[in-house]
Amino acid sequence: MKPLFLIAVVALLAGAMLSEFEPALLGADDSPPSKEQVQFFKEKVRPILTQSCYPCHTDAAMGQLRLDSREGLLTGGRRGPAIVPGDPEKSLLIEAVRQTGALKMPLNGKLDEQQIADLIAWIKMGAPWEQPEQAESKVPAANASADTSSAGEDFFETKVRPIFANICSNCHGDAATSGLRVDSRESLLKGGSRGPAIVPNDPDKSLMIQAVRQTGELKMPKGGKLTPEEVQSLTEWVKMGAPWPRSKPTLTAARGSQFKISPEQRSFWSFRPLKMPATPPVKNMHWAKTALDKIVLAKLESQGIPPALAADRRTLIRRATFDLIGLPPTPEEIEAFEKDKSPRAFEKVVDRLLASPRYGERWGRHWLDIARYAEDDVRGLDPKGRGYMPFYGAYAYRDWVIKAFNDDLPYDQFVRMQLAGDRLEGQKPSDVLPATAFLGGGPWLWDQAEPVQGRADERNERIDAVSRGLLGLTVACARCHNHKYDPISQHDYYALAGVFASSTYKEYPLVSETQVAAWRQKEQELLDLNEQLEEFTKAETEQLASILAAQTSQYMVAAWRVSGKPKATVAESAEQSHLDPEMLERWVKFLAQPPKFYPFLKDWQALIAAGGKEEDEAKALADAFQRLVLRIEIAQRGIKEQNEVIKAKADTRCTPQ
Repeated sequence: MKPLFLIAVVALLAGAMLSEFEPALLGADDSPPSKEQVQFFKEKVRPILTQSCYPCHTDAAMGQLRLDSREGLLTGGRRGPAIVPGDPEKSLLIEAVRQTGALKMPLNGKLDEQQIADLIAWIKMGAPWEQPEQAESKVPAANASADTSSAGEDFFETKVRPIFANICSNCHGDAATSGLRVDSRESLLKGGSRGPAIVPNDPDKSLMIQAVRQTGELKMPKGGKLTPEEVQSLTEWVKMGAPWPRSKPTLTAARGSQFKISPEQRSFWSFRPLKMPATPPVKNMHWAKTALDKIVLAKLESQGIPPALAADRRTLIRRATFDLIGLPPTPEEIEAFEKDKSPRAFEKVVDRLLASPRYGERWGRHWLDIARYAEDDVRGLDPKGRGYMPFYGAYAYRDWVIKAFNDDLPYDQFVRMQLAGDRLEGQKPSDVLPATAFLGGGPWLWDQAEPVQGRADERNERIDAVSRGLLGLTVACARCHNHKYDPISQHDYYALAGVFASSTYKEYPLVSETQVAAWRQKEQELLDLNEQLEEFTKAETEQLASILAAQTSQYMVAAWRVSGKPKATVAESAEQSHLDPEMLERWVKFLAQPPKFYPFLKDWQALIAAGGKEEDEAKALADAFQRLVLRIEIAQRGIKEQNEVIKAKADTRCTPQ
């Protein structure tokens, strides 16, 4: 494990299956609609359907209703047909958008009066829908043949559809990032928040081409780049007029389809097996001592950079010592190395440093960072009210990691013990159980979230720690959707989450049962003593409060000597009245509080504001305030006694007979 080699494991990524889509019906009867009717549909009705209805009633088909074809409207959903051509009053669609009954659409919104009127007018004229050739007429007539030619369709299927399905639809499918979908030609022509994504026959004016070329502000795909061949394919496709097969107008994946990993994803360097690279030839054979030296030197020579000169011995031992144990070498160690002229002098230095306990402390810290090591959980709400939850046994995991590095524990065992140390057979518990704190030492949300949500968040944290720490992959990104960049599906995430959901948290003692029993006995004795101390402190506090309540007038008069006419110091006034100086100082500060907080002190503060006047007046106000305090104390004592009676009766009823 010197150094560590992380093993990357590839999860499955779901791919898209293509669904069939039947062409839409035409008019209310067999006769085609007029140009004026089609124009009304395209300008007035389709924008309403696209903006307000399609999000829920196309691929999602909420209520089993699709509104992206006339056939879909006539077929309807669970409630029946959505429209009755020629009769808006009997059409469920009109009832829903008027929102006068139980059915109210669109969700979380409302159409304006003009939009409702347009839908009513459209249904009255028979709910005309544009014909297929009219729908495709967005492509200029000179290039219309390219749109429907088999060559154009074949080019789309082989070159363009894979790019949309495997790359673009991650963000611009159901998620419709920035309002843009790429799962139909109509969606690309409609565009998103920046406008239409394509201008057929004109790649240079098409936002999509500008984005994939990444020559301006807009750069797509996010976090990556298409190959030059893919960019060229999209450019050629737009030049053709953006042909799209009518038999397959969408990229929607068939339900139950399986994610697939593309060859490009499989060839990514971190997913490929380890192999020994070829050693490149170098010119300076004298400088290169190892194969790794030759790899570095070959790159330097290709750039015309000479290698650095060999370090002197003092520099060399300082570098090695700082790197391996994080501390400087002692003067004696430097001197010994400088005098050692043997060929193995530096090798002996390295062996000595690797054998040092400081080595594990230095390099174990890096793994502890990956394992998000902490000795308390500041996000947990501690039942004892401390605001954090201490992990009393955290040090055991820290020490285990340090020992694993110092013992040169093989990496496979290092990983296995941390993930399932409690399940390993033939191992001494004290050697493997501390390793399981890699998972058990993560944060616990307690009551900061609903139980179901909290447990899910805890599992998500464990998945993140394991996948990033051991695989170098952000598997937690697939919690809500298939991973945007890595070949990890949402199905894979929840398969892993199921492992953690079926695992329970448990604390294991690392000593004998006799020692555990003795410790628990002492812990109980400590709890009992703390309880007695708390009861004693409470009783003494109440007794002291009663004593001080009876001295209220004396302290107030003494405070008057400080704040009022005499202007004595706290020490002088306390000595004169034989009172506690610290308590008197607190009274002085209390009586100076603004009257809005303590309205029962208004008369007293008016007295002080007027210059303090005479002591007799101050004493009269102090005596009145003391009587108020004592009345409150007596009332409070009575309430307490009543509560104790009620509690005793409740305890009697709850005690099993």
